[in-house]
Amino acid sequence: MEFKLKDGQSQNHFIWEVYTKGYKTGLVTRERAGEICNNQLGLDFDESAFRKKFASFEVMWEEVKHEYLIDSDDELIERLSKIEEMDDKLYKTKVKTADKLREYRKTLRDEARIENLVELIESIAQDMPDMRIEQKPIQLIGETSAILSLSDWHYGMVTNNYWNKFNTMVAKQRVEKLLYDTIKYCETMNVGKLYVANLGDLLNGNIHVTTRIQSEEDALTQTMHVAELMAWFLVELESYGLEIFYSSVTDNHARINNYKEHIEKENFNKIIDWYLGSRLSGTTIEILDNLIDESISLFEVDGKNVFAVHGHLDKPSQVLPNMALGLQITPHIVLMGHYHNRQEFSMGGSKVFINGSLCGIDDYAKNNRYLGTPSQNLLVLDKENVISIQINL
Repeated sequence: MEFKLKDGQSQNHFIWEVYTKGYKTGLVTRERAGEICNNQLGLDFDESAFRKKFASFEVMWEEVKHEYLIDSDDELIERLSKIEEMDDKLYKTKVKTADKLREYRKTLRDEARIENLVELIESIAQDMPDMRIEQKPIQLIGETSAILSLSDWHYGMVTNNYWNKFNTMVAKQRVEKLLYDTIKYCETMNVGKLYVANLGDLLNGNIHVTTRIQSEEDALTQTMHVAELMAWFLVELESYGLEIFYSSVTDNHARINNYKEHIEKENFNKIIDWYLGSRLSGTTIEILDNLIDESISLFEVDGKNVFAVHGHLDKPSQVLPNMALGLQITPHIVLMGHYHNRQEFSMGGSKVFINGSLCGIDDYAKNNRYLGTPSQNLLVLDKENVISIQINL
């Protein structure tokens, strides 16, 4: 008699068959039974291993055949196969559960790290000296509202090419120029309320290997320094008598993990906002909550719905219909960053304003010929008019 492993036949079933129909009947010797099992099952065991397993099956057979009224070897094997299938399912369930538990523990660790960062940032903010608001001789108490778009500072990045030189020192100089030009235009346009929209990518981050190579500070140090720079900028604006409202959205460069492993909510930009919440506690600056999503800011200025997004999740041509249809709210103004190229266009009665960058032309922009002047955008809402001012830096 020839013994061959059948399709779908389990190891235990095959061993039982070889020893009951071969060895027990005298058709094959013990040694031959071991050789057959090894050859058919792809194993390299001593024959005694199979014989001991068969002996355990015989003990099981004697115990269960009376209790469960099993009348034949085939019926026993069928039941053993079902038990084996159940064992396989239980093992698979165990593996799946272990994987889910491992992912859950990773999530808890990530959340714990974020909570620790938040506590660290808040404690740093509380230990910092109070932000002194020294009222300037010029006090802007006009009746007009304006929106200042801040995006793509990429603080921490270092570049030096024909068109642009940028590092942390240059970043601070450009922010200072942005402050004084903003005040100049607010005074000229009779502005009293200023909405500052942080559209993201304030830090260079670590989402790509190249961003880490091009950075002179690690991502966490970038976060702390740019958060303090933002706090200084907002307090200086307030010192000129402006009512300041601040909004913020998540972005791509401030992701805590690289772009392949990121979770959208894990974003250093949120840490900047937590820091500002504590740092600006002695001021009248109002930090606006995102009621829709962390990646979408919505606020109203003089009866107009203003949406703010970074731009990494939206295409300029689709952002207006997406906001209008997806949220059932009419967008009058949509602010975007991310593209490092100042643009504006209308669709119906709505307008999209894409902000420039503070960092200017880096290697990516240079190699793709995205050449332009570092700038940020100031929108002045004068009754029915929206006046767009490009502040070159």
